[in-house]
Amino acid sequence: GTMAQRKLKVKNIDPRVVTAADLQKLFSKCGLLISARFDTNEFAQFLGTATVIYAKASAAARAVKDYNMAQIDKRTMRVEYAAAAQ
Repeated sequence: GTMAQRKLKVKNIDPRVVTAADLQKLFSKCGLLISARFDTNEFAQFLGTATVIYAKASAAARAVKDYNMAQIDKRTMRVEYAAAAQ
């Protein structure tokens, strides 16, 4: 699959509760990750989203299906394709 089919944006997560390690552990359940990291600006301030990139489009599709609108620490996590989120 193209990068657009493998790259996801994750929204509405609380970085005080969810760590980068948590993010990687959670999303790796759906398939092999290339990367999972919080989005920050050039001053290392959290931008409120995370980017998750999978090795396979099928894994990304599973993550969207399993985790979009999932409850994480009383917040509803949003998981969508990064291309659609622009």
